[in-house]
Amino acid sequence: MKKSVLGLALMLGFTGAFAKTFMPDQRVFIGVYSDNIEDDVFAEGKVIEDLGKEVKFQVTRVSGHRQHAFKGCALPWIPDPSDEHPLPASEIYDRVKDKGAVVILPESHVLHWEHGRQVYYDRDWLKDIYLRWDADSMGLSHDRIDVAMPVAEKLKMNGFIEFLRLAKPHMKATRNDYAFMEPEAMWAKNMMPVLDELERLFKAYPKLADTAFNGNLYMDGDLGLVGGYFLSKGVKRVALDIEYAIDETNDEALAKKVDERFQGLRVHLGKVMRGLN
Repeated sequence: MKKSVLGLALMLGFTGAFAKTFMPDQRVFIGVYSDNIEDDVFAEGKVIEDLGKEVKFQVTRVSGHRQHAFKGCALPWIPDPSDEHPLPASEIYDRVKDKGAVVILPESHVLHWEHGRQVYYDRDWLKDIYLRWDADSMGLSHDRIDVAMPVAEKLKMNGFIEFLRLAKPHMKATRNDYAFMEPEAMWAKNMMPVLDELERLFKAYPKLADTAFNGNLYMDGDLGLVGGYFLSKGVKRVALDIEYAIDETNDEALAKKVDERFQGLRVHLGKVMRGLN
């Protein structure tokens, strides 16, 4: 299957792009989505009957790895945000894990094959954006964040959107216009917008630090963040880089200015960093 990053995702969107009708023997995609994307699994099925709000199908293939991870998924992505009572990822996996099984699922969890495949590819591409950012990849230019934003928005991954909003000023502070990393001694001069973004995040999500645990972000009630794993990990990385910027700059006055601003956020950032050790 040829990978297309934007493809149908941006042309059609992810909800309502395909009619919610299924024909007998039609090939369908059932995603089992994890918060960190790395553990995504999908099943391929053949429709037996469209039951209206549910679809009956036979599992023909299961693809993925580290399937046990779904027991820890607090808020996995779902293909239809209008579904007020989505099934937990672990329950979906338990139903579709065996080839040949006959399964009935809500239609919100069943996608036409091409639609589902594109969602799977685009989620994987977003994960690669994060990994390249975290690894200081020279191939990740500033405009890649702008390209990734509409993909994350179409997928309604609000946690990943918040990560991108943090990553953009961080990249401007630590990389030059050609996407090469600047020496750490030069980072401090452009750290104020990064601190602005961190302050906004902690005001917007008061539980952000307290809910970081073992690399996954668990949110209560209306604070749910899909893709919050990347925001939580990103906050830790950015906090460390701010510390480096303060320590490495040769401008004592600038170091003091950044450090004074950073002091007010350290109480929050310390919780995040301890939670992700």
